[in-house]
Amino acid sequence: MSRDDSCVADALRSEFPNSALGLIGCHASGEAYPDCEYDYLIISEGEKRFERRIINGRIVDILFLNEETLLNASEDQLALALTDLNIIADPGWSLKHQESNITAEAPQRLKRFARRTIFESLADQGRYQDSFKAGNLFEADFWLRISGYNLATAVIASEGKVPRRSHLLAEFRRASEDAGDLFGAWSKTQGLDMATDVTVMRRLDALREVLDLEQSDASKYAYQLAEARSKHLVKSHSVVDAYCNLGAELTRTVEETYELKCRSTGRSPQYHDIFNQLLNGELRMQIVRLIGLTSEETVLKERSAYLQNTAKSIAKYLSKEQI
Repeated sequence: MSRDDSCVADALRSEFPNSALGLIGCHASGEAYPDCEYDYLIISEGEKRFERRIINGRIVDILFLNEETLLNASEDQLALALTDLNIIADPGWSLKHQESNITAEAPQRLKRFARRTIFESLADQGRYQDSFKAGNLFEADFWLRISGYNLATAVIASEGKVPRRSHLLAEFRRASEDAGDLFGAWSKTQGLDMATDVTVMRRLDALREVLDLEQSDASKYAYQLAEARSKHLVKSHSVVDAYCNLGAELTRTVEETYELKCRSTGRSPQYHDIFNQLLNGELRMQIVRLIGLTSEETVLKERSAYLQNTAKSIAKYLSKEQI
């Protein structure tokens, strides 16, 4: 455990001396970038909840679960979050008792997650079609990007690895090593040939603009994390990784912000018109430009055809597997 890990863990152990404590996420799996947040699990009374804090100058995400929720972690995404659990403190042995079950069930959960995610990729294709037919070509490209990210996530999970959005490109590159030109062709659908120091900074600007719509501490911390990771990757000559990771963060943030707005106003989402409904006038075009979306019909049709055929092929393969 690094010095930073020890400092954060010691602070949490001091605050929750009678609770089970474990490190999860990319720091637990050994994949973390220097500026990645720390993810911790704390077993305590009360409902499941999430909390983000600053401890010793580091951003720390804490997942609070009670013992009953831990023992009945049937939700695949929750169980997958615990897959790389490193137990730090376990006075009641609640984590130790579940550790073997989590490990044993991880392969089946990953396959189920992969199957569900590849069908989400196909559903995104449906939103692409709706946007394209409505003449909203930037929205169409937006849904193609999300479809591609979900496809990559499904491939990573199908190879027995827990997908992590901030490490998606590196994980997908490894997971698709034996799949011919899958990675190269997929990269074209995501426009990764546009990755430069400048376009990375543009995507960071776009993320800040979208997060500013929330005006919360959570959005401020989310930007700080994205900025720190991106600058680290650019400095490490991994510009394409930075560009891809920001794309995944941006599309998720735009979609979640829009859905939150719809819930708060009681309106049904109109996904084919997401930018017009979420962003007004000048800001809409600024975000579209900074993300790097295209309105070229030929390009969109080519990307859509490839992603749809690939997603259908993967879905067919995963449906045949026994789970």
